[in-house]
Amino acid sequence: RDIFSRNTLIRDYNKVSEFEILSKKYNQAFSLKQSEINNPLVSLTLQSIKLITGTEFSSVKDFKSYIDSTENYFYHDRILKEEFSNELLSGLQNNPNDRDYRYMLFSLGLSPWIYLNSNLNPTKEQWDNNYWKNVPSNMNYFDYVGIFWFGNSSEKLRAKKYLSDFTNKDFTEPAEYLEWYYKNKFNYNFEL
Repeated sequence: RDIFSRNTLIRDYNKVSEFEILSKKYNQAFSLKQSEINNPLVSLTLQSIKLITGTEFSSVKDFKSYIDSTENYFYHDRILKEEFSNELLSGLQNNPNDRDYRYMLFSLGLSPWIYLNSNLNPTKEQWDNNYWKNVPSNMNYFDYVGIFWFGNSSEKLRAKKYLSDFTNKDFTEPAEYLEWYYKNKFNYNFEL
């Protein structure tokens, strides 16, 4: 759910559309505002949408229009922008007790202390120097592996080029790039 791909957003759209239909069927209120949701499945889907797009949409129709626009085609570029880092920090500071959000940050590559210590609420300087400093390059690589795995055809081509350039290898499978990274960055041994 955290791969910055058009396919992820299409999957997210299908989920929120289905939840909206079910909400109407059972006369339940439905919203795309994270603060108005108490269904954990919808909440995780909205978290994915916000992470990838940087936007909280007011309706499923608005979200669909965003997906269909040609100017918002490759979302991955957000990862290396300071705006993205600031959004994540703001989300942490504004919701310090949100365990799901903290877990998402940990899943993106931040220190386990972000998840394990709910009292940890870093300042901008602490965030930049201690928590975020090494995350973008690792997250960038892993997201490209994910895009090579799950992206649409044009995203896969772009991901393959990045991964080949980064590794100087021409692997055919995303798993091979993942294995290369763990072998070369963390000295993991995959031999039996």
